Amino acid sequence: MNSTAKTLAVTGGAILLFTLISKARTLGTLVFFPERIRALNFEGLAPVLTIGIMVQNTSNNGFTVKSFAGNVYFKNTLVGNVSSFNSVVINGNSQGVMLVKVKLFALSLVNEIIQIIQNGNFTGTLNLDAIANVDGLQTPVEMNFKIGA
Repeated sequence: MNSTAKTLAVTGGAILLFTLISKARTLGTLVFFPERIRALNFEGLAPVLTIGIMVQNTSNNGFTVKSFAGNVYFKNTLVGNVSSFNSVVINGNSQGVMLVKVKLFALSLVNEIIQIIQNGNFTGTLNLDAIANVDGLQTPVEMNFKIGA
């Protein structure tokens, strides 16, 4: 390999590395929060919610959320799974809604309902622990939803 080819290879590698580092840094500017419930359906006995998650981008770079998956917990008990495998483009300095499916586990819900009836207390927090694939980079997403009085 001659010196010109080596110089081009090193320069190209440096540009690629800088681009990846810049993308990873600006990835932290994305804000995820619940928008609203869009639908309630059933798959067999399991309730499935379709909810909107707002994704806000405060950077000048556009992003594509390629997938989103994780679990939902209530009082530290796994009660469901959340997923979306439809790409959503979020342009720079804008926002968009990502629709996700939340499949609730019927058995876990029954146990929680029994505890609520026994304790007479319908309050708690749903915890979402997920991973978003944004332009091929994995970013954690955590949300807490207060429910009840």
